[in-house]
Amino acid sequence: MTLWCPEGAIYYPLQHLCVTTHYAIGPFSHAMQVACEQYKGTGSSECREENWDIYFAGVLRGVSQCPPGATFDTSLSACLDSEFAYGPFTTEQVEICRQLKWGFTCEIMRWPLAILQGNRAPQSPQPPIDTAKWNLPYAHLPKGKTAAALIGFYASADNYSRVYRQVMDWFGTTHNACVAFMSTALRNIGVYIPRELNQKGYNISTWTQAFSEYLEQNLGWQRIVRLTDLQPGDIVFTMDIDNTPGTPAHVFLFVDWNDSTETLARIVDNQGFLHTRELSSSSTNSATPFQYGLRSP
Repeated sequence: MTLWCPEGAIYYPLQHLCVTTHYAIGPFSHAMQVACEQYKGTGSSECREENWDIYFAGVLRGVSQCPPGATFDTSLSACLDSEFAYGPFTTEQVEICRQLKWGFTCEIMRWPLAILQGNRAPQSPQPPIDTAKWNLPYAHLPKGKTAAALIGFYASADNYSRVYRQVMDWFGTTHNACVAFMSTALRNIGVYIPRELNQKGYNISTWTQAFSEYLEQNLGWQRIVRLTDLQPGDIVFTMDIDNTPGTPAHVFLFVDWNDSTETLARIVDNQGFLHTRELSSSSTNSATPFQYGLRSP
């Protein structure tokens, strides 16, 4: 039996985790999230992140076969609680998950029980803008056609799975694929982003600086420099990669704010469908903070 971990991660057998140099791959069990909030405070944004600091996750995970709150089910060969199954899963289970069209879900460590029960991914309706799904106040819906189309496209989890499959077909991995995901989503709503075009020697569909310059210079997108000015449908670029000035470390779709302080955002990117990310430059923020946004004309 071979256990599967996402590209860039390895299996750490002592605590049954897939890990990178710094992070343990999640999401984690509800019991672990409760324990996290006991350490870091109720409502902590870190506890809602998909991946956690490797040492912190290890302490909460322990060395048992299953994470806290879950038990091993021999019939399904996985650790289960009342709602989810928890990985790492076997390579055979991951392959079946992909055949069942569960998309990006197959690459994370928490699955709906339906996957192991052999059920195909549910087909969701694809409305232009599903305000109930996103819970966006009417006054804050995107004004521009492209922004509205992008928010509407990603109001369906099926469309996220579509982007995932398209990226895997041509890019081959979700690792360092934030531009690939964002450019592919734009192509799906009819924005012309040539997949093979280079900007100053860098591919506009895989490199943040080239992608940003193409949107601004070729398509006339407006730069947003104040964090509080972000609107649904804006594309956000984070601060630059260390020792690589002018090259943002990450790019993602801004959906809306998750808190009244307007620093914790709900986003969509190559790391997951509709999750939260801290955007401020505070000393407690472990994620690369906001640098600027781009807004479609």
